[in-house]
Order: sequence, then C-alpha cells, then structure tokens
Amino acid sequence: MQYRTIIVEDDPMIARLDRAYVERDPRFQVVESFRDGKRALQWLQSNTADLALLDVYMPRFTGLELLRELRGTAVPIEVIMITAASDRETVDALLHLGVSDYLVKPFSLERFQQALDKFCAHRETMAAAGGGHSPEGVVPRHFTTPPPPPRP
Repeated sequence: MQYRTIIVEDDPMIARLDRAYVERDPRFQVVESFRDGKRALQWLQSNTADLALLDVYMPRFTGLELLRELRGTAVPIEVIMITAASDRETVDALLHLGVSDYLVKPFSLERFQQALDKFCAHRETMAAAGGGHSPEGVVPRHFTTPPPPPRP
C-alpha cells in the first residue's frame, strides 16, 4: 500500500523538492500538488489523501488556516509542516492542531525522511491497535478537548 500524499506549497522550487523527496520512498505516492490552501481544501472535500506536506506562508489561504479548517471539518488527513515559520506562537499553534511533524526550511533529505518514517510508524501503531484511521486518530484527544475550567 502506498500512502496518498498531497503537497501544498506556493514556491514551485520547494514543491518540486518535496515531490522528489517523497517519491524516493516507495511507501508514498504524490497524488496532487497545490499552490494555495483554498484549492487544496476544495480538492480534499471530494478526494482523499493520507498525508499533506503543508507550508505555512502562502497567499490567499495560509497553511495554518487550512490546517484549522481541516481539523474543524474532521478531514482525516495527517500533516507534516514544511515551512520557514519558526516563531513560538506559530509552532505552538501547529502542534496544538496535531501536526505529525514540523520541518524548518532549509531541511536535509535525512530530516525529511525522518518525518516520513515517523508518519509511517504512527500509522502502523494505529493499525496494530485496531484504531484504523479516523479524525480522532489524527488529532490526539488532549488537543481537541479543552480542560475543564479551574474551580474557584
């Protein structure tokens, strides 16, 4: 089985690099590539993919906006962020939304492969546990359920 992968990246050079790195691993197949989050969201509303390689800074609809929309509508897809964004606020928001991994540009092939391996290990663990793949499997429960308010 190959994991269906989409690339959401506005820089054509980075998108080509992402594709080349993904296609080196026989466990993955790039099924579509988008230059903005709006088009990716439209495609995902009627198509499926297992993994999105997603940039944060894009015109029209940022990667963070796309990720929030995907989580809000329970689209069952895991996300590896590949971006130049490294400020604490953005990183915290992405981790809170349950990204599988976070790569800061520029990155090496080895670091990229680690992210793919981590995704596969998570999927294998879910399958072995009988959990399959569901929106709850994508976003850990502690990220989706806010804690109760403190008692006065």
